[in-house]
Amino acid sequence: NQSLNIKEYQAIGLKGMRKYDEALTAYQYLLSIRPNESKWKLQLAEITFVNHNPTEALSLYKQLLLNDRDNIGLISKIGLAELAVGNAAEASIQMERALKLDPTNKNLLGPLGESYEAINNNQKAIDQYKSAITFLGQSLKNSGSISFKESTEKLRKYEEKLANLYTRSNLFDEASELYKKLTRTYPDNAALWHGLGQADL
Repeated sequence: NQSLNIKEYQAIGLKGMRKYDEALTAYQYLLSIRPNESKWKLQLAEITFVNHNPTEALSLYKQLLLNDRDNIGLISKIGLAELAVGNAAEASIQMERALKLDPTNKNLLGPLGESYEAINNNQKAIDQYKSAITFLGQSLKNSGSISFKESTEKLRKYEEKLANLYTRSNLFDEASELYKKLTRTYPDNAALWHGLGQADL
């Protein structure tokens, strides 16, 4: 149906422009015409998640997984949504499963570290953060401008989390070294200087 095709292109465009409320409305309309179209349900779930409604997104992802139980993308998204709603233990299970099915899915390394940290599995969290930092450092060397900004922000986030976790784990030398690197890169960040002071006490 040509009118549905046009509506779908509009929905894709709205999502691309990050006009999420309008994109949600467009996909809801499409699904009112064709309720079982899984690709539209997936788009609806993804937009719902980025539009700060992880609980509803999680429900949609789980519905989709019922018909596609080994879909690595869905398992990954369920893990991320579980983390976003505060179910860190379940998040770690889903992300471990996704990484076992596809070890190249490196974007899960940092969030998996966050889930381990939330359940106080600090050594596993440290290992995951270190892996995430290595991956992000490598990806920065061959990324475009948009992904460069995103990767830089993620790299800083996980370096800060790792430095903080080192301090809480009494690994003060490691914390100090990482905070020194961060303060060189972000010299105007007071929180980083405070972290360095804590590590060097």
